[in-house]
Order: sequence, then C-alpha cells, then structure tokens
Amino acid sequence: MPSIIEASSLVKYYRNEKIPAVDDRNLTVAEGKLFTLLGRNGAGKTTFLRIATTQLQQSSGSVSVFGLDVLRDAKEIRRRIAVAPQEAKPLWSLNPRDHVVLALMMRGESYSVSSAKADFILGKLDLFEFRRVHSEDLSGGLRQRILIAMTIACGADILFLDEPTIGLDPLGRRKV
Repeated sequence: MPSIIEASSLVKYYRNEKIPAVDDRNLTVAEGKLFTLLGRNGAGKTTFLRIATTQLQQSSGSVSVFGLDVLRDAKEIRRRIAVAPQEAKPLWSLNPRDHVVLALMMRGESYSVSSAKADFILGKLDLFEFRRVHSEDLSGGLRQRILIAMTIACGADILFLDEPTIGLDPLGRRKV
C-alpha cells in the first residue's frame, strides 16, 4: 500500500531553543489507515502535525503528504486536507450549523449542499438538537464537537485532528 505521509530525518528547532521539538524523526503512514501519534506532553506531536499541514516549516529533513513536498507544494496539500487544531475555538456568535455550513462554503460548496451536509454531520456527532444554539451557550464538550464536525464535513482526503477528544465525555469520545 502506498504511503500518504512520509517524514525523513525531520528536525524542528523553535527560535532560541537548544533542544529540538522534533529530533531526527522518520515516519511513514500508509494510505487508507487511521494513524495516531501518542506521546507525552512536549514530545513534538503538535509540531509534527503543524509541519505536515504546512503551517510550520521544519528546520531540516523532509515531509511529504500525497507525495507532495510540504514546502514546495503547500497550496495543493492544503486543498486536500482538513485540520482541527487543539487550540481552536468556535465563534461565540455562531451556532453549530452555521459553523459547519461556513466551513463547507469556504471550501467552495454551495449553500444548499453545505446545509444538507451540515445536518447530516451534526446528526452523526449528536449535535443536531443543538444546531441552532449559539456556541457561547454550549458546554465545552459540545463546542469541541463543533470543531470536529467542521473538519469531518469537509470530506478531505486526510483529516488531521490534534487532540480531538479533549474535553469530551466518555460517550462523546467514543462517538468521535
């Protein structure tokens, strides 16, 4: 099976740091696989994700996604991925449905297609009954599910979810 993500001799130093956030890592992820990076806090998981999603430049080594180099082909990679960063927060004045519809329309979907997809995804993540409630009135776990719904709804070739179940109850974690 061909690889969809490859990292070779990957190193990342942050400015003025003596110890690398990622130190000489090699990684291959096969196409069609669910892949999880596990490690302690500070192990470089988020740094790797940010490099693979073209948000951060590595210090040395190489990373490719779909066989495309993250530095040279960032625009093409971004068209084919969706990301839920761990530090993201939904907009307080929007409801879950608005968030998902907006995410899909920003990716070029029509309003009618976006609306239908939003309702479907919100149902799958047990958010449908909250679809019209402003996110400021929702629990932290429900707000986290909004971010996951936005990412999943995009139907991207690869979903990068950075700590997607943080703040979710055990049933919500299982659902995700």
